[in-house]
Parts: sequence; C-alpha cells; structure tokens
Amino acid sequence: MHFISNAQWQKTNGPMQCQVNCLIKHNGSLLAGTVQSIFKSTDDGLNWTDVNPDCSNLVQFQSMGANIFALTLGAGYYMSTDEGDTWTLRKSMITSEGVQECAIIGTKIYAASFGDGVLVSSDSGYTWTVINNGLTNHYVLTITACGSYLVAGTNTGIFVSADGGLTWNPSNSGLTNTAIKKVRSDGQYIYAGSEQGVFLSTDNAATWSPLTVGTAPIAVKALETSGSIVSMATQDYRVFISNDHGTNWADVTTVTNRNTINDFCISGNTIHLANNGGVFVTSDNGTTWNERNVGFYSNSFYALAASDSTVFALCHNTGLFSSADRGNNWQYSTVNNWLHPGFFSSTAHNGNDFYTCGVNGIWKSNNDGVSWTRVDSGLIAFVKCMAFMGSTFFIGTFNQGVFVSTDNGYSWIERNNGITEYHIPAFAAFGNAVLAGSQGDGIFRSTDNGLTWTPANTGLSNLTINCMLVDSEIVYAGTLDKLYVSGDHGFSWMETNLPGTGVTHMVKKNGVLFAKSPGHFFISTNNGFSWTDIFAGLPFASDAGIAVTATDIYVATFLDGVWRRALTDVISVEELTNQFSISFGPNPAIDILNISNTQFDNLEIHVHDMYGRKVISETVSKESSLDIHSLSAGIYSINVVSENKLFYIGKFIKV
Repeated sequence: MHFISNAQWQKTNGPMQCQVNCLIKHNGSLLAGTVQSIFKSTDDGLNWTDVNPDCSNLVQFQSMGANIFALTLGAGYYMSTDEGDTWTLRKSMITSEGVQECAIIGTKIYAASFGDGVLVSSDSGYTWTVINNGLTNHYVLTITACGSYLVAGTNTGIFVSADGGLTWNPSNSGLTNTAIKKVRSDGQYIYAGSEQGVFLSTDNAATWSPLTVGTAPIAVKALETSGSIVSMATQDYRVFISNDHGTNWADVTTVTNRNTINDFCISGNTIHLANNGGVFVTSDNGTTWNERNVGFYSNSFYALAASDSTVFALCHNTGLFSSADRGNNWQYSTVNNWLHPGFFSSTAHNGNDFYTCGVNGIWKSNNDGVSWTRVDSGLIAFVKCMAFMGSTFFIGTFNQGVFVSTDNGYSWIERNNGITEYHIPAFAAFGNAVLAGSQGDGIFRSTDNGLTWTPANTGLSNLTINCMLVDSEIVYAGTLDKLYVSGDHGFSWMETNLPGTGVTHMVKKNGVLFAKSPGHFFISTNNGFSWTDIFAGLPFASDAGIAVTATDIYVATFLDGVWRRALTDVISVEELTNQFSISFGPNPAIDILNISNTQFDNLEIHVHDMYGRKVISETVSKESSLDIHSLSAGIYSINVVSENKLFYIGKFIKV
C-alpha cells in the first residue's frame, strides 16, 4: 500500500455549534463555558478562541474585582487574573457532593452544594468551610447575593442569611411553589424561579410576590437580571424578557425552539443567550437574534455519513449538519428536532435517499440534506439502525428488537420471532437475506422479510456486534475485539487480518475498506487481507463516526470537532482503480472455470449457490481450473481465501 509521506489530518471548520453552559461579561471580554473548554471573545461574541482546553463541564462564572472564577460540574474551581487568557486550578474539588452555583460578597465566595449545603471561602477558593447553621435542607440548587444578604434556593423553599452565612432562616412568605430552581438579584430586587412560576422580592427576601408570565404555569430553567431587565428560560425551551422588573414579559422563543437554554448574560441593552446550540445575542429585547458561534466546534457526535460530495454530522444536543465544501462551511439541517441519542445512517433507497434515525424517529432526504421528511408514522422506539431490502424497510432498536415497514414507514410491525437479544445496533441486507447484529447474542439471519430469525454465528468468537457492512456479496461484522467477514451470506464467518482490536465503524468506498477502532484507523485495499493504520495525527477520542466522500476521509471526535484527510493522501490513484490481481473466466461458464492470480501460490476456492450453500471447495495454484460441470444452471459466488482470510469475492454464471 502506497502512502504519501507528508499526508496529515486537518480539523474542519466546524460544525460551529456546541453546548454552552454559562456566560460572563468582564470588562471587554465575553467568556463562554462549554462542556469541553472555556472560550473567550473580545468582539462581543463575533469570534471565539479556546483559552482553556483542560477545563471541562463548566457550570458558572463569577467575578471578584480583576479575578474571574469558573466552576465546573466536577466541583473544580479555576481562577483567571488576566481577563480569561490563562487559568489556574484553585481547588480540584470543593466537596464530594456536586456544587451547583456560587455567589460573592466582598472577598468571600459562597458555594451551593447538593448535599453539603453552603460552603464559604475567604482565600479565593483555596480552602472551604461548611456554614449550615439553620439550613435544614443541605441540597442547595442555587444561590445569589443581594447586598449583604445571601439567598439560597432548594426544592423545599428559600433560605436567607443576613450575616454572611453564619445563620440561615427559611423565607417562603408569598411563595405558592417552593421547588426553587434559580435565584438571582440585581442588588436591589431578588427573583426566584420555581417549577411553577417566578416570584419577586423587594425586601431582601422577607416576602415574595408572584409574577405573571404568559398564560400557563412555567417551570424555570435559567434566570438572569441586570437593572430593570430580566431574562428567563423555561424547561420547555421558551424564552421571556422583561424590561420593567418583571411586570410585563415578552415571549421571544423563536431563537431556541431546538435546544435547552442554560444561561443569560446581560450587558446594558445587549443580552447573550447560552444554549445547547451555542450563543445567540439580541439588542432589541429579543425581536431579532443573531448566532454567535464562529470559533466554537461541536463537542460530541453520534455519527457521520456521506454522499459523494456532501458529509453529514449528527451532533450531540445540536442536531444535524451538512457540508458540501469539504467541511469549510457547515449548514444546520431543517430537521430541527434534537435527535439525541442515536445513529445517523445514509442508506440508499429508491435512488440517492438519505435517512437519519434516533430517539426522535426517522427522517428522509432526497436532495443531499437540503430538506427532510419524517417517515416513522406510528413508531415509538429508539431507532439505532436501518436497512432496506426491496420494498421492505427494516429498523433495529434499543431493547425493542426489529420492526418492519412495507409502506415506506407509514406503519410498522414488530418482528422478533427467533431473536433473543433486543438491542440491535447493526443490519446487513443483500439478495433475499437480512442480518441483524445484536449486543450480546451475535447475528440473526432472516430470508422471509423478518418473519423468522435464526442465529448466524458460526465462526464468531465474540457475540457483541458493533457494526456491519455489505459490499456486493461480502459481509463484514465488527465486534468488541475483531473484524469478521463472510462470503456465504452470513452462514459462516472468518477473522480478517485486522490487528486484535474492536471495530466501532466501517465504510467501504471505491474498493477501499475503512475500519475505525479506539486509537486506530485502519484501511485495506484487498478486502481486509492486509491493513495499514492511518490514525497518526488524530485526537485519541475520535470514535464517534467516520465517512468517506469521493475525495476525502472524515472522522468525528468526542471533544474536538470533525477532522478531514484527502483520500489520495493515503492511497495512490493506482490502488483506487486496480484493487485485485485475480481473474476468472469464461463468464458465463459451461463446464470449466479458469482462475488466474499473480499474488499467491496456494489459494482456497469456495463456491456457494445463491442460498449460501457451499458446493465446491478446492485448493488451487496461480493458474488453475475448476470443474463445474455438475453444478445446476444459475448464479454462484466465488470466495478466495488465503491464510484463512477472505480477500476476494466474485460471481459467475453457470449455463
């Protein structure tokens, strides 16, 4: 196999969306905390730069003078003294219990923990002390400061401290719901968001008054205030803005109908919103919103797929994207539903149709992802994989087995007769047979459109199937530890020469087989007889999906976007067009089939009929002939094996 010495992987330009958990504006810098890092913008979010890739799962920012603090989900506490350019870990873990939020009064930092109550630090986060006198509920979800008062919210109500947390008292007068999710203050007014409404206090949390937002009770997810502006998001993805301390509210939900809202940042009349799709900004009270995601990258993917010219990426939380220019620009799909979690499949059906599937159903596009149509009427299932055989549409599900539709997805029938493991992540369909790969009981085979299934595990030593691939009459099955191949419709399996490692994703393009496993990316130009690892240069966490277009190889990572490499960087043009040096003929043949190869002295030849039955098995040399006179007229497959590895398959007609 020929390789270019200066070949390298390149990170594509996106998709430029990711889950942003928190925001803060500090002097001229805007900081965004994501699930994988801290990003900084000096132009109000127009462009973002990754400034702390070692800090992940951010939940909140706070500031104290020139110091900016970043709290992580794992309770690690970081500090920056230079507007977020560099960060220092102050405490690897404040408490073994989860820390939700922090508040600052003077030089003291107060942390709300889910189990240890409230903790305080007087040395910028180096050491912490529990302060729970009077705090009867230690599962504190949210905390804020109003002047010298501390206000803590729990699922059983609000507690207030007027002495820096030394003592706490319940303060629920006027609350009609005590399941408090957020408390925020602008220094004068205090707002409390609950599971059923928002409340306002103007007397340091002594009493509360309900605010009227919309026409139905709301469950608050995010809340922020500055001056007279209050921004609020609900658990059902709605966004409201008030400019008069909560007296009147405007519903400005249009920006967020696809994602959970996590935080707001208010600076003057500008409001930045952080959600699972990135950052959006408005300067006209939410009438218009502008996306601010240049420099972000999707942090996690469920799968990639590709046509000859377009690559598709299904991203955790943010949805489906496509690129027709080698990943330089990505377009958000019109499928605006959150497809988490699930696999994205691009299976040809009635031409060049593409399909997505996941927990939210099945979608189809016949124009390279420009528009999509839902095709899962009546189906309630977490769809993991799809296959098509004639007019029959098969889907594999998570713990519900196999469903079949014969009317293009308008109705579905469960077909699990003979299947003993109902987690089906992989299919392979060819001829009149379909194979279903399971997570524990191996592979099942059906030749009657799924009415009955029988085990097809002969030769498999591992029965946890991750993926399957059909190439003409060859079927590949990737398991936890090996890659197997079958040339007889799944009746028997043989190991390929892939080094001893599990396979998570497979693609075959232009005669080249691509197999992804943890820490490796193998390619083979001879049906798996020999392999070369091209992983060098990729991030290690890159097992979220692979795809191949006519020109490029793409790999999706868990924390570092989509990467690309030119196909001709790793395989010469000659190898793309001349894969095999074996021939047989004449075809059709009457009595004798001549076989010629230039590579191997001894080859095993196995001939199967169209039902998968082995009818001839012989060992031949470079120039040999097979006697086929006793075979009935029909179409036969011919498998070529060397050193117990299948490396070639073809067809011939017996007349």
